[in-house]
Amino acid sequence: MANSHRRRSCLSKIKINGNWLTEEQDIKGGVVGAFENLLTDPGDWHPSMEGLDFNRIDGEDAARLEGVFTEAEVFSALSDLNSDKAPGPDGFSLSFWQFSWDFVKDEVMGFMKEFHEHDRFVRSLNSTFLVLIPKKPDAEDLKDIRPINLIGGLYKLLAKVLANRIKKVVGKVVSSAQNTFVEGRQILDAALIANEAIDSLLKRREMRVGCCDKRKKWRRGCAISGLRINLDKNEILPVGRVENLEALALEVGCKVGRLPNSYLGIPLGANHKSVAVWDGVEERFRRRLALWKRNYISKGVELP
Repeated sequence: MANSHRRRSCLSKIKINGNWLTEEQDIKGGVVGAFENLLTDPGDWHPSMEGLDFNRIDGEDAARLEGVFTEAEVFSALSDLNSDKAPGPDGFSLSFWQFSWDFVKDEVMGFMKEFHEHDRFVRSLNSTFLVLIPKKPDAEDLKDIRPINLIGGLYKLLAKVLANRIKKVVGKVVSSAQNTFVEGRQILDAALIANEAIDSLLKRREMRVGCCDKRKKWRRGCAISGLRINLDKNEILPVGRVENLEALALEVGCKVGRLPNSYLGIPLGANHKSVAVWDGVEERFRRRLALWKRNYISKGVELP
């Protein structure tokens, strides 16, 4: 069984930018180079944020964000972390830090104090194992592989402590239109609102879309977030009769979709009274169960 898993997990070759790599060192260098290129700022254009009115936190909240880290705060964050997470390059899992807290807390608090005073830490602390997880069976292209970063326990602990502080004030500065990553808000709300909006447009049958000069501003507006959009996973969904649709899709650089479709895993623009609406959801669960059966159920056991 272990040998079977090892053979399936072995990456003997990979295609990156149309080129096949077969040597181990070439594969490592090619994967690292591809993700460095993807995540590196090209430096060709940056949005100007002058004149934008951002929400602000008050002085009391700012003081709490910048306060000295306390032992109780750090231990609480450590206790909330999943102890079963795979260790990073340092070889220590989170369970080690949790069970050995009485012995290592002085060193940990010394690290937290140094970070608070100097706003930086040694680069090696962020050393990472990059593990490639295939998105589908027999994945060969880098686009079909998801990278998972395994980082050290101290870095995870620092990130958790900072996240605990930030989440107490983030709701005061993030727009109410943002429905996720903010405590008390649900990403499901976005799917429900999208369904209501499309349902209303379909009933009115007044929607018209064409290319206009503002489209470049819309496209660049996402650059403020500092993240790139994967246009291979994005579609333009026309509602009703839409003019210049292909030209708009070509300008934006994504595909043209059709309603009904799926948004955040939920049917979009479909008749919710129809049982067929949930065929896609059911099929995803069938594929997931089949994957679990293949990977985790012993071949020596026959299922009914």
